[in-house]
Amino acid sequence: MADDKKFSRAELEALVDQLKSQLATERKKRREANKEAGSFRKFVENSPQGAYITSVDGELAWHNVAFAEALGYSKDDLLSKNVSDFYANPEDRERFLKEIMEKGIVRDFELDMKAKDGSIVHALIYARAVRKGTQITGFKGHMINITKRKNLEEELNEEKEKSKKEARTDELTGLPNRRSLLEQEERYHDEAQDFYDRAVEYNLSMIIFDVDGFKAYNDTYGHDQADNALKTIAGLLKNYSPCKKSIAGRYGGEEFELILPDTSHDRALAIAEELRQKIADMVIPKVAEDVEMPDGYEHVTVSIGVGTYDPERRWETFFRAVDKAMYKAKEGGKNRVESIENLES
Repeated sequence: MADDKKFSRAELEALVDQLKSQLATERKKRREANKEAGSFRKFVENSPQGAYITSVDGELAWHNVAFAEALGYSKDDLLSKNVSDFYANPEDRERFLKEIMEKGIVRDFELDMKAKDGSIVHALIYARAVRKGTQITGFKGHMINITKRKNLEEELNEEKEKSKKEARTDELTGLPNRRSLLEQEERYHDEAQDFYDRAVEYNLSMIIFDVDGFKAYNDTYGHDQADNALKTIAGLLKNYSPCKKSIAGRYGGEEFELILPDTSHDRALAIAEELRQKIADMVIPKVAEDVEMPDGYEHVTVSIGVGTYDPERRWETFFRAVDKAMYKAKEGGKNRVESIENLES
């Protein structure tokens, strides 16, 4: 057996001094680390962003003031609470757990949380899994309250939708305007062409009508009463649904249009006649009882053109034909319905 090494007194004193120096260095590092950790905890505690730590089951182990206040609570109110109590949509909790258990981290996770007063808090969550060895024991993360941002986005989207609607709505009558009608014409024209290309029977019909003697009515009763007459007709059209997906709008001036998808020519003629009679039967107030309408127009009537699209013809040609049929109805005495099939006769 080898003899144990013997140290001299000087060597022992040097070894002790070395150990003391190492111990002092370690203590200094620990103090600095504790100081840094304390500063970090203080920073997190006072952070404007919500921070929290939970168990895997969702029990809150720790949270800062901002987390509690974002949900309308004081810090102590949330002791022993479970984060699942704050999910407005339970499926969001399931999505969160699935993602963090698979990846160990979630970023930019948006969800709706229930505040103490029942209101909804839109939140953005960043979280990591806490592990002990290979086992996940909980989650820690922070929450950003994005409610103001989301509300602003919703307001902007509503304004955009409102602007889009206004751009496609006639200001006087509230009906789809010419721009909207042209867009719908293109849509249903493409649909009809597609049916035709697949050899599937399909009819797309159209009605165009114009108020008879409107200039005389306007000159006699004034712009306000004339506008009321147009709004009265528009009110009838808004509540008139002669076929599925029918669209009625104001093309311009005193001219209106109805697009009738999946409607045969005979059915379109019947609809036009029914519409003509409904308008003729309406009582539109006069400005004064002693004022008579020129040319015998005691009430508003309309002249109507009707057509059914032939995919072998250009759409523009078809539209002009329906418009021409409407003018032929006027030339034939007004308050009439005319078909494009009679244009040559």
